[in-house]
Amino acid sequence: MNNKTNRIKLIALNLIGIVLAGSNMYGLNPVGMGYSSALYASGSPGITTIIVMLLGMANNFQTIEIVKYISAISVIIIISKLTAVNKLRVNEYASAIICFVSVFALEVTDLLINEKYTTFAMNTETVMTLAMPVIMAVFSAALNIAFRKAIQALISGKAIYDNEEMFSMALITGLVIYNIGERMTIPASGIEIILFFSILYGAYKYGAGMGAIIGSACGISLCLWYDDAKYLGIMCMLGIAIGIFRELGRVISVLSMICACITVGYAAYPLFISDNIVKGLLGAGVIFMMLPKNIIYRFEENINNNEENDMQKILEEKLTNAAKAIEKLSKSILKTDMETGNIDSTETNTDINQIWKNKFDESRNIMSGQLNQISKIIEEYSHEMYDFVKITGEEEEYIRHKLKGRKVYMDKIMGIENRRHKKEYLITAKCEKGVTIGTREIAEAVSEAFGKAYMPSRNCRKVISNEFTTTTYVEEANFYVLHGAARKARGESGISGDNYSLKELENGQVLMGISDGMGYGASACLESETVIELLEQLLDSGFDGDTALKMINSVMIMNSEEEHPATLDYGVIDLHSGMCDLVKIGAATTFVKRGNWVETIKSTSMPLGMFAEVDYDSTSKKLYDGDLVIMVSDGVIDALNTEDNDGKLVEIIRDIDGGSPKEIADCILEKAVSDKSRLTDDMTVLVTGIWENNKKIA
Repeated sequence: MNNKTNRIKLIALNLIGIVLAGSNMYGLNPVGMGYSSALYASGSPGITTIIVMLLGMANNFQTIEIVKYISAISVIIIISKLTAVNKLRVNEYASAIICFVSVFALEVTDLLINEKYTTFAMNTETVMTLAMPVIMAVFSAALNIAFRKAIQALISGKAIYDNEEMFSMALITGLVIYNIGERMTIPASGIEIILFFSILYGAYKYGAGMGAIIGSACGISLCLWYDDAKYLGIMCMLGIAIGIFRELGRVISVLSMICACITVGYAAYPLFISDNIVKGLLGAGVIFMMLPKNIIYRFEENINNNEENDMQKILEEKLTNAAKAIEKLSKSILKTDMETGNIDSTETNTDINQIWKNKFDESRNIMSGQLNQISKIIEEYSHEMYDFVKITGEEEEYIRHKLKGRKVYMDKIMGIENRRHKKEYLITAKCEKGVTIGTREIAEAVSEAFGKAYMPSRNCRKVISNEFTTTTYVEEANFYVLHGAARKARGESGISGDNYSLKELENGQVLMGISDGMGYGASACLESETVIELLEQLLDSGFDGDTALKMINSVMIMNSEEEHPATLDYGVIDLHSGMCDLVKIGAATTFVKRGNWVETIKSTSMPLGMFAEVDYDSTSKKLYDGDLVIMVSDGVIDALNTEDNDGKLVEIIRDIDGGSPKEIADCILEKAVSDKSRLTDDMTVLVTGIWENNKKIA
């Protein structure tokens, strides 16, 4: 929240303070003391707080009383400053204690100076006189706590308020209405209309619980207005009655309020039915019925009877993705059978038969283990993959109200937390006829409600119209990435044996990788393409990296009679944390550039498809704003032709100053082939840059 907005809110709160500071209750001012001390504790300057008290009390209190309460608030300010100097934290309860001590001390001093009792005779009057400082101090401290909750909630700019904050705000509103009514000439029944309408609106919209809270706050106003405590219970009961019947519509809600008032008036408290009360009831009912539906509507609690069906759809989607990955595996393995079918049926070459027998014997154990792993993963998917996130009534209502203002009707909202502990919200909504809205606008309302930035999910629709559509909103990442690639192919065919991946995964992750097939041309391209496609499909379906690599290695071993290995160099960046998990299998060196510093990450493992057990090197790096991850195929390293090719490439990378990832990739490739008339291997450079979400590339 910016300073200008804070200043405006403090000015408004100080104006309210002027009204409340004049609350004269039998010559006492606990309301003014409670509010002013809470206002100071919430950030209002001390001198401003004193001026607010003076302006509020000027016409309602005698000079001696004004001096007493100004002294009390001054003592509170001094004690608070002393605690701050000694680096003591003043929370809401400490602030209330300071208020209690200050008010009690000043009330006792006033009692002694003015000699309000001269005898120790224990009668009712003496007891009340002696008890008054305690009552005043307790009342002021309690109001300090209540008012501070509302003041801090308003200053903080919260989108959602809890019940305590709502009650505090309602209490302040009721006291302001009472004080304005005391000091100004208001049309007959004006106060009653405002109070009854407030109860109607709150109870109808939010239910019996909120109706009781607002009714209690409004009841305090009537208690002070009519000097009768019975109004507190009556108004609370009205709020509950309206909330109970709100499901039957506006008309029944108004009738239930009128019937409840008549019942109280004739059965329990006849004095309640006065001309002003009757006019207030009728006036509030008429205003309530005349307001449009987009202002007066019921907020339904988030009771979703179809949550199990929604979760079933999520599970089905996940299992479908896993099935596609397994289908991809099966198709890759079928290539082996097709190739076997091309062998002449009359072939009697025992060497060939023995090769295939050994190949399948070796592969049988591998695939048995992998299929067992697949069954465990599918079993895991069949269980609960998500936890439900509780959405409070206030949060749901805030989103519903925001969307209502954009002519969007929200049917339901559901929150889930995935296995990476990231929250997602599924919203089913539609627009009014002739209206469309972008899902990014809905994401703004979700972000405001939950106090964290959300965005439409990767596969989410961009626009919703007048048909109910379920869209998903995920936590917005702290970082974003940009990629750039450059490559050259060896040979006249122009087909590169290198393949690379730049893919956005679920839950704010990004995959980048290079695979280099053995040799060059179409056969090498097929091997590396298989590796990259399987890696993308498996990781995107939720398989962990270790399982994915074992499956890919199995396919590589079974796919050919001879060894056709392929290297793999890949990384997964978490855009929420900036962590990058790098995996290298027989791959060339990877480089991480941060300013003028370049780190190398090397591999000592063998390529995929050579041994039954896959071996790989892995490491994790924390990436920061502006870092670059540079992956290259071995053709780039070998092209440098120096005693220290990695060191030479480090120099090239270090000397690059600025530019987009694509420009950097082109520059590296250009310098690697600058003195080569003929390429000896395919060459690929993949550059990934990471930046904080609130920054742009220069």
